[in-house]
Parts: sequence; C-alpha cells; structure tokens
Amino acid sequence: RNGGYGIIAVNSTATVQQVAEATGCPLRTLALYATASGTFLAYVPGTTIGAVNAAFLAAFPNGNVAAGTALLAKCGGTTKPKS
Repeated sequence: RNGGYGIIAVNSTATVQQVAEATGCPLRTLALYATASGTFLAYVPGTTIGAVNAAFLAAFPNGNVAAGTALLAKCGGTTKPKS
C-alpha cells in the first residue's frame, strides 16, 4: 500500500478487478503484470486507454484470472493531492 512490488498468487478464479482491489493498493497507482509466451502483459486499472490493457485482457478472457495464476504487482503507494 505504501509502494513497491509484490507477487500475487491467485488461489481461486477471480476477475482481474477483484484481484486488483484485493491488493489494497490505490487503483490509480496499481499495475499488474502476467507473462504469456515470454512476454510481460500489463493491466493498469487506473487507465482510460483501452490499448494499455488489451493484451492482458486477451490472455484472460472476460477478465477472469484462473486459480494458480501468479502475477507481479507494482503499487505506486498513496498519492497526495497537489497543493
């Protein structure tokens, strides 16, 4: 929650949104990564640009992450409003 990297082990099938929320990281600063065929796929819940998440969502149809999937998470931590 204060920033950093972590490994997420999904132990029961969940939507990517459920996984993202379960991290406790502010969604506007979170990025999740998976690998497929040696390529990193990113999921950034705070983006409004669909192309950013397209490859990730293609690898996880309907946004469902299967049980046994390991993801890398990057949390930017809490962000303070600009003064």
